[in-house]
Amino acid sequence: MEPILGILLGGFLAFNAFVTPGRAEKEAESALRKKFPGATVNVDIEGKRGRNVLKGRFKKVRVELSNLRIDDFPIQAGAEVSTTTGAAPAPKFSTIGHLELSLHDLSFGGLPVKSVELSFDDVHYDFEALKKRSEIRLISFTNGKIALAIEANSLLPLVAKRAPEIKDAHVELRGGEIVVTGRREILGAGANVLVRGPIVPHGNDLDLDNAHVEVAGLNIAPILAAPIIKGINPLYSFEEKWPFNVQTGHIGADNDMLQIEGTLTAK
Repeated sequence: MEPILGILLGGFLAFNAFVTPGRAEKEAESALRKKFPGATVNVDIEGKRGRNVLKGRFKKVRVELSNLRIDDFPIQAGAEVSTTTGAAPAPKFSTIGHLELSLHDLSFGGLPVKSVELSFDDVHYDFEALKKRSEIRLISFTNGKIALAIEANSLLPLVAKRAPEIKDAHVELRGGEIVVTGRREILGAGANVLVRGPIVPHGNDLDLDNAHVEVAGLNIAPILAAPIIKGINPLYSFEEKWPFNVQTGHIGADNDMLQIEGTLTAK
């Protein structure tokens, strides 16, 4: 998949010296609608006309997309590494003063996501990668931020993958905790189980912490609960598909919605 911002910016480069950010917006929206049929698209660009557009220099770029599926993260970070020599030529930089990507009602790597808001300041990106491969690769940025919202039902596949021994699982998010209920075989017999606790960050992972476990309505000691919760963690990892380190600053779990806010740095 061509990264979203590569599609957004790559078509600008053939414009003449009189191209305006407004015209660039329309071309970008048209390209995105072709790439993601059925998606709702809106692009806002601020900056000087002409040469700055041709050079990929913008004051502000905001992309809003909803109702789409993506399997790979649409932005890469860091300098590119060649598979033959071990190091790629020094990239030619261009700049975006402030970059925002707003995605709603999407599926990312099989995980349904209600919304994700990303923003970056003082962006330097690889202009050659943009021109040659329609890729956006952030070489450096400041003030990277993320705000992510995931509904409780969307976490069911994660729980089922991590803890397949819990049958007929149900997930709620309330009171600052995740609550997982279902049935599990205990000592050769099926029993109702309940696992609940706060979601906390551990590096790039999100874990269920200090879990409270009930079996057949009875609280059980941590040493007996350990095998039940062992497979659940991490609930989610930003490591695999995300090109950024995510330092979580706030996690909210209420009204069946998981809300995560944090900062982004390049790996």
